Amino acid sequence: MVCEGQTLVNKQGSHYCPQKQALPNNHSAAGSHSTQPPTRLRVPRGDGDLLIVPPVSETREAVIKNREAFEKNNILSIRRRTARLEALEIARQYTAAICPELPPCTRCSIEELTEEKSFYVTGHQPELFHPGVWVKNVLIDELAKQNNGISLNVIIDSDAVKSHSIIIPVKKNECFIQQRIEIDHWPPGVPWEELQVIDNELFVSFADRIEQQRMPQSNCSVSKQFWENVVSETHKSGCVVNGLVAGRVRLERSLGINNYEVPISLLANSGSYRDFLAELILNAGQLQQIYNAILHDYRERHHIKSAMQPVPNLLQQDDWIELPIWVWNEKTKHRRSLFAQSKPGQILLSDRAGWEICIDQTEPETSDCFRFISRHLHQLQKQGIRFRTKALMTTAYLRLFIADWFVHGIGGAKYDEITDSIITNFWNIAAPQFQIATGTLWMPLENRPSAPIKSAAQLKQQLRYAKENPEILLSDSQLKAATQLLESRKKLIDLQKQARTEGLSRSQRRAKFKINKQRHDQLNQIRESLRKLADKQLKQLEHQIEQTIKTESDLQVANTREYPICCYPLETLRDFEEKIRDYNF
Repeated sequence: MVCEGQTLVNKQGSHYCPQKQALPNNHSAAGSHSTQPPTRLRVPRGDGDLLIVPPVSETREAVIKNREAFEKNNILSIRRRTARLEALEIARQYTAAICPELPPCTRCSIEELTEEKSFYVTGHQPELFHPGVWVKNVLIDELAKQNNGISLNVIIDSDAVKSHSIIIPVKKNECFIQQRIEIDHWPPGVPWEELQVIDNELFVSFADRIEQQRMPQSNCSVSKQFWENVVSETHKSGCVVNGLVAGRVRLERSLGINNYEVPISLLANSGSYRDFLAELILNAGQLQQIYNAILHDYRERHHIKSAMQPVPNLLQQDDWIELPIWVWNEKTKHRRSLFAQSKPGQILLSDRAGWEICIDQTEPETSDCFRFISRHLHQLQKQGIRFRTKALMTTAYLRLFIADWFVHGIGGAKYDEITDSIITNFWNIAAPQFQIATGTLWMPLENRPSAPIKSAAQLKQQLRYAKENPEILLSDSQLKAATQLLESRKKLIDLQKQARTEGLSRSQRRAKFKINKQRHDQLNQIRESLRKLADKQLKQLEHQIEQTIKTESDLQVANTREYPICCYPLETLRDFEEKIRDYNF
């Protein structure tokens, strides 16, 4: 028997198995707006600027409210405890493996994990990210230390590789420019967890090629040591992700940051994660209806016309329903959406591209439907089939089953306006509050130009006005020499005002055309004469515009926040880390 529409956690915290149903009566997807911090936030642009919403001073109380809400739901509390124990065990083993000489952050055994300990969680792809992303890592570490909690960074290695290079600032011909440095010939679209070294010589020489560019920094970057750790761990484990994590973690340890680390690919092998997948599969129809209705509402509220933004709708092809789950195998390494189809006594799973599996059910108990599916997913995992939640469901899992407090960047927070509504409508519980944290750190470059008093746009506007009114640039002596020209122009302008043609017939306007044109030509001649007098000043203004454009171009390169943390000097990162720790505490 297939339990259609089964939701594992309802308001009373008990199992139930209704048939296919519409949105819950007390919730409307179109009316479920986020109660989270406003996400129309601007990235801070100044050097060392931070944005943390809500303020850190409000975090402790918000965490308590989140925990109280979780504890009111008995089934959710039980599943959370299991998921957290599994996650911490996996994270302890993984963190110790990639950084054996440095112990994990919290010196407690798994058995000592009690309900009093709060989990402060964040996550990001294993790419070489910039300091704005890094703010989250420092913040969860500080929150955990201040509140005797556990800090966990989840490596989203199920995402696809988008780039195989970074940009760094260099100076050539007295100009700051951005230079792209290739890491390896990674194929785009491959999930991070499947990534392997393609060109070992290119991969190993990455830090050397950065140093050869001679970034105009006042101090050396940490790239050399950082990349040695990356290469060492990559060669040891055969996994690029492990190498990238090891490089970052060992840098963070030197700065006193002691988070646990765990890839989503390892969490995906836990029973709790499989149960979560099974829950989505068994409720495919209801989930699709809720998911798409919430996306429609989001697009309406934010005036988004593209059906692909912020994420595509879940499709229905014949009787196949798309799920927010990726599926692929260890051989193809190409992600496709998972589709489900329910038949009497069967659930079919497919990627709609040749792979399909049938799960026959042998009359499991209603309350154990999802565990039956979960066990089958486990068998498929052993055969090399990968099941990974897509972005919205990944954060839903982490926020519902792992974290007491989740820290997002601005981008993730925008997406989780949607996740909030899905949690409210699909799981029938209030979405837990989260925090937004980001910042900007400029690279300490030598001879960084100062911002101009006037922008190039302002100066261009000034130049346009000066060409029409050259006298504004003339010196006192030049104005004296131009007295006759200015008086003649004033008389012509007065005559022009008196000779307006409004209300006149066409023949009357034609009669005035010749004299009006003569006056217009005389004004142009006077303007050209004044321009000749102001020629030097006009050229100076044009030169100022050229210099300002160059300065603005240099500043755009110098003040970019996108350079990876491995390219910064250690002292700069340490100062930024201390500022994050002191911010609002």
